Amino acid sequence: MSHPLRSLAPFVEFPTRLIEARVFGRRRPLLSGYKITHRCNLRCVHCPFWQRKEPDPSAEETRAVVDQLYDAGVRLLILEGGEPLLWHDGDTRLSDLMLYAKDRFWSVGLVTNGTLPIPDEPDVVWVSVDGLEETTKQIRGPIFAKQMENIARSRHPRLFANITISTLNAAEIPA
Repeated sequence: MSHPLRSLAPFVEFPTRLIEARVFGRRRPLLSGYKITHRCNLRCVHCPFWQRKEPDPSAEETRAVVDQLYDAGVRLLILEGGEPLLWHDGDTRLSDLMLYAKDRFWSVGLVTNGTLPIPDEPDVVWVSVDGLEETTKQIRGPIFAKQMENIARSRHPRLFANITISTLNAAEIPA
């Protein structure tokens, strides 16, 4: 469990880092995305990651990456993929890694395609939604109903849509 004063860390550390950057020129990354897997249960037309065949990192390797990112200065971590909810190493699941990361970072986010149940562990969740049903079917396959069902079932307090605007969906955005 996190220390009770940990929630104050951003309010103390952020101004310190700003001074370090502006006065001393010492710049460190604040936010990082970590593609924990390239595996995906979809074959989206715009995405190259599901085509990559690299093996997933082990639980030990993922914790080492999380620690390296923290040591480099990252305080906002976003887990992504492929579909990050597919990652596991034996009995270690993404939820275990998220809890490990939440003990270190100010915030841990997750980007998912929304076809699997949305977990409670991340501080924030983005579901990639590319448009209405027909557009989604064109881009990602016939998953729109499953996405909407998982979004409706989720009780996550910080659940957002991650939308990439393209020529395929631009007309669906209200003026």
